[in-house]
Order: sequence, then structure tokens, then C-alpha cells
Amino acid sequence: MSADEETDLSNILTAIASVSPDASRDELVSTINLTVDSVITSIRALGEDETPAPDLLKATQVTLGFLEACGQMGNKKFQGHIKDRAGELRMELMLKAGRSADIVAPPEPLFNNFEDAFAGYFCLYIRAILSEFHLQSAEPIKPYMLNPDFADVLVDAINTHVLPDILYHRRIRSLSDSVNESNLNRDFFFKEFSKPEEENVVQLLWVGVMSDFSEALVSVTEAAKPKYEKSKKKKISLFNMKKEDKAKKPKGSKPDNRFAKAEAFWKMLQSGADAHGFDAPKVADFDLFQSLMNYDLEQIAESKLGIRQLLEQENSTDARDAAREGATRDWIYRLIERLPPHCGELLVLWAYSTYDELFTAAMLRSVIVGMGTTDVVRKRAVPMLWRWAE
Repeated sequence: MSADEETDLSNILTAIASVSPDASRDELVSTINLTVDSVITSIRALGEDETPAPDLLKATQVTLGFLEACGQMGNKKFQGHIKDRAGELRMELMLKAGRSADIVAPPEPLFNNFEDAFAGYFCLYIRAILSEFHLQSAEPIKPYMLNPDFADVLVDAINTHVLPDILYHRRIRSLSDSVNESNLNRDFFFKEFSKPEEENVVQLLWVGVMSDFSEALVSVTEAAKPKYEKSKKKKISLFNMKKEDKAKKPKGSKPDNRFAKAEAFWKMLQSGADAHGFDAPKVADFDLFQSLMNYDLEQIAESKLGIRQLLEQENSTDARDAAREGATRDWIYRLIERLPPHCGELLVLWAYSTYDELFTAAMLRSVIVGMGTTDVVRKRAVPMLWRWAE
């Protein structure tokens, strides 16, 4: 939304009040998008140290109330759209409006020691990133990053098998010594977790753990291959293999060695897939987990807005607003290129499911075909899209 298209905040109440009780679904969606985009635009226009004015906070609260009322009606898709838009608005206010976000955001937990606060807010930070991709459906959602249940599974695995080592690291111990109890809050830790990559100690440690887990699991997978592929003439099964032929796990002097932790972490994700119906992550997906802390919440919100606006323009019947055919596809190419690994692909999958009337199967095929000259190249370029695109 350009500056000259921005709706005045005073008109938001009028727009919501003018919605008739028998308004169509399209009218409701149009009003929802108009009001949410207007508030978000106003929040982003605030200076770095500028706090929201009372009328902006009131407009935000009224808009969220309108979304909550609309969320009581309609089908799962409509309710999912409302939840996503409400999440965008709450996150924008939290990121841009600092402590005043507590007016519309859920109360944050209270911690009285560094370790609990670090673990609690790190899990909250990861959840905030994952929630940007969540879909709502009565059926199990196969792409794990789009399935809300995966967030619970991943956070549990992080809490159990990742955070203890990170908290024990000397650089985190040094950080804990310098943090006052007054700083054991969301603002402090979210700023710490979102620092630039070159000065982000937590991200460095996170990437190190994910890399270790990946290498440990890959080493076992590779060690197993020759034993199974040694002879193509002889059919080998677990019943006719010699004991020494079976793949062995790397030995460790302690029960908490690198492989044991990697295996335990991985088993939690795999069992979660069985329990909740999402497709289990693959070992090759560790590059996604490694880059997860590079996923920028504001960048994701802007990308969602961009995709929706281009889809609406490309499908518009008004020649004044219509975008050229293929504009969304070309913008998606740039999106995938500039965002961290797989982030753009996941946004495409999210948008394809969320805006299925605008984002057609033909458009999705066009996006994938344009990623390479052969299927092998395309699969390598956009593995997430390749795996789950219909």
C-alpha cells in the first residue's frame, strides 16, 4: 500500500461500523485486509523511539475486536485467514511498538533467573517464526513447517536436546553474568536473538548444534549404504545379514555423545510426525533448521503482503489496477533468491494454500518450471516446493 493509498486511521472505525450484518464473505475479507493493512502501515511509519498514539492503539484494538468477531463465523479457510491477519498485526505491534504491545498481545511469562528466561524466550522466538507459516485445516497438514503441531514438537526437542548445551557454553554463561534481573524480559532476549549474524552468539551456537546433529546423522546414513548396496545380485534383508554387516552407530565414551543427542532429537521429530500426521523432516532439511534464526519476522510479513497484493492485481478485472501476467511469478523468483534457505519456498506454499482462488495450480507450476531446465535442477533449487506442490 503506497502512502497516497493509505486509509486514514479515523476512517477505520467507520469502515468497520459500515459492514452490514449480512455482508458477503468477500466484503468481510476486503474490510479485514483494508483495516489491518492501514494499521500496519501506520505502525511501520513510527520512528524508532516513537510510541503509538492513543488513536493508533484504539484503532488496533478495534480492528482486533472486529477480527475476533469475524472469526466466530465462516469455514476453516476464512477463520485461518483471520487468524493469520491478526497474528501479523500483533507481531507488527510487538516489533514496532515495544512495551505498549502488551496492550494487545498476550501477557508474557515472568522469569526470575537467566537460564529459565533464556530458554523460555528462545522457544517463544522460534514459535513466532514458525507461526508465520501455519495453516489451519481439519485434515493433517503434510508440509511440517505449515502444520501448527510441528511447532510444539520442535520446541520440545529444542528444550530437551539443544538448549542445555547452549546454556552451558561459556559465552552464554558470560552473557548471563552481565544481565540484570530487570532485563529478563521478551524485549531484551528477542533483540539478542535477532542481532546481525556476525555478532549473534546465540545464532552461532544454534547453527553449530544443528550442523553437528546433521553431520552425525549423515555419517550413520552413509556408513549404512555400502553394507546394503555391496552386491546388487544378492537380495539382502535384516534377516540374512551377518551381525557385523549391520550399520553401527559411532561410538562415544559417554551416553550423551554427539550421535546420541542427534538421534534423540531426530526421534522426537519423527515420532511427532507419526502422532500429528505431518510429513517427517528429512536429514537433508537440516539446512532449513540451521538458517531458522535468519528468518526475519518483519521481512516475512512484508513478503506475505507483497504476494497477496500482486495476486490481487494479477487477477484484477480493473485495467487500472491489473498487473501483467506473470508478475507474481517473477516477484516470487526474487523472493526465493533473497530470503534465507527455504523461506521463500515456504511462503509460496503458505500463499498457495491461503489464497487458492487467486494462486492457481497453473501459476504454481509456472513458478516451479522456471526454477530450472530439468526436473533434477528444479528439485535441487526448490526442494520444499518440489516435495509438496500438488
